Amino acid sequence: MPRAGSEEFYVALNDAGVVYYIDPDPNATFSGVLNPDWTQWQINLKDFADQGVDLANISKFSIGVGTKDNNTRRLRYIVH
Repeated sequence: MPRAGSEEFYVALNDAGVVYYIDPDPNATFSGVLNPDWTQWQINLKDFADQGVDLANISKFSIGVGTKDNNTRRLRYIVH
């Protein structure tokens, strides 16, 4: 789950599974979309399979910012 006070990136598959990016460095100055540096994010597909996603049948792939199921905050970000 995202850290409080920051907006995190997430990836969702088939609206059934979601994985959030959490900076592995607990002392990081920036997190998620606030990080000014390019960061590679390796996602373990097992994290989706553990949530019941059929990895052989992906029909929807989403990348988002914030919390997937919380649409109350509408912030704008420029992502490069």
